[in-house]
This record gives sequence, structure tokens and C-alpha cells, in this order.
Amino acid sequence: MRITDHLPRPSRRAVLASIPVTGAALLLADQRSQGYSATPATASSMPAAVRRRFGWRPALNSPFTTMSALDPKLWGQGWFPASAGAVSGPINQGEQAAYHPRNIVLDKSGAHFRLTATPTRVLRLDGSGTNYPRAGAVITSMYRHDVHPRTWIEARLHLPGTGGKITDWPGFWLNGYDRPGRVWPQFGEIDIVEGLRGYAAWHYHWGTQPGRPTLNPGHNVPGTYTGWHTFAAHWEPDRIDFYYDGRLAGSVLDQVQTDAHYIVLGYSTTNAAAGPSELICESVRSWTHT
Repeated sequence: MRITDHLPRPSRRAVLASIPVTGAALLLADQRSQGYSATPATASSMPAAVRRRFGWRPALNSPFTTMSALDPKLWGQGWFPASAGAVSGPINQGEQAAYHPRNIVLDKSGAHFRLTATPTRVLRLDGSGTNYPRAGAVITSMYRHDVHPRTWIEARLHLPGTGGKITDWPGFWLNGYDRPGRVWPQFGEIDIVEGLRGYAAWHYHWGTQPGRPTLNPGHNVPGTYTGWHTFAAHWEPDRIDFYYDGRLAGSVLDQVQTDAHYIVLGYSTTNAAAGPSELICESVRSWTHT
């Protein structure tokens, strides 16, 4: 039995198998022992003009620096999500890694949430007898916390990389739920940041043909985004604005969907020979207005 047989089918990210990225997964450890340093963000990256325009109120505060374990009321592991100890399949057919729960570790000393690639070979869940060459990881707020229009949502992330180029396929995005008569990408998918070809990029997926993505203009964002940065989306009913470190990185101005979305933090690979690397998350926070 497939892991999704007992649940409605989830959305799927666009298949990007042609993009040569390297791989990884998800965990959290002591920044001092790993050589990382960071001051926890105490203020939102929201620009003053956006802050003044709306009457914002807090909607979500998930500071991984103060957690001793993932909050089960907010986060589930795996894609769909899977049960606490189960391996789950990848999100799309282009990935070369399954998601393994042991790659999700929250250090009890209060450091950061990490996503780390491992060379673990994982048996395919379809019973084919072949293996995924890598083990990645993912957490989602599916069925736990939904995000709606009139929201500012941001994550403080440490993206892996060398020479200013992002390694692996880190991602922070919002995904809609399948509904009767509506499947991906009809309800929209908001990719706030993902590492593609070494660059930080945002995308918005929508469309009228099930299984065939339509991309509202998505872009690699000029600049270097390895290391610590804050990535955000300001989602209104008629537009989505993407902000990197408080600066406008791009906008979606048409075909904006208003279905409820859930949060995804993940790290995977389309490269079977990918090496170890880590995506680190300090916090995920959001604010809403009426």
C-alpha cells in the first residue's frame, strides 16, 4: 500500500529533473560545534512601508532556537506527512532522495534546525526493489497550520554553498491542498525560496490543466544568498510579493489563488552523487491582517 492510500492525495512540486542540483536532508545541531554563528532575529524583515500599511497581528511563531523537540501540533515529518518513524517518498519524480526521519534532529541545547544530506540508501516505497541513493528530509504544517491571503510569512535560513553558489536543493514554500475537482497546480504553489542551479529563486505555480504546471514569471534573484538570510512572502488576494532580507525580489500580479496553503521546509536532490550538506532554519514566523 502506498503511504498516501489512506489520505487525500497531496500537491506535488513541479518536476525539475533537468536542473543539476546536489542533494541533502533535514536536521538541527549545536552551532558552536559545527562552526556556525548567528544572532537570533528579534524583528521581522518586513519593510516599514508594509508594516505601516496594514494592521498586522501575530499568527505563527516557531523559533527552533528555543525548542527541545518539534511541536507536533504544528509540524509533521515526511511528505504527507508520514508517521513519526516512517520513511516517506519524495515530492516529485525528479528527486533522487527519499525522506528519512532520522535526518530531522533538534538539538536540546537550543541551536538551529538542520537539513543534512546522508548517503543512506533507502528502499523505494513502491515495492520495485530499487533504492533511493540519498536520504533527505522535510517537515510540513499540513493539517496543522494553514496560511491564507493577507499574510506575511518569513523564515530565517542558512543556505549551504561554496563560492557564493547554493549547493543542494533547499526549499521553503507554501503548498495548497487537493480539493474535489481541483488538483495541483490549480490551487497554486508559492515557492518563496529554493536553490536552483546554485542561485536563490522564487516561483509561483498555477494552472487549469491538472498535473501541468504554469509558471507565473519566476526568477533567480541577483546576489549571494548562501549563509544566513531571511526569506519572506507577502500574500494578498490579488498579488504575492517576495522579499529577500527585506528587499523586494519579485511579484506575482495575476492568477493569484486564495486556497489555504500549508508550510513546507525541505531539502532534497536530483543528483544521485550529491555530497553531504545542510540547510539550517532558525525560525518560521507569520503575521496576518483583516
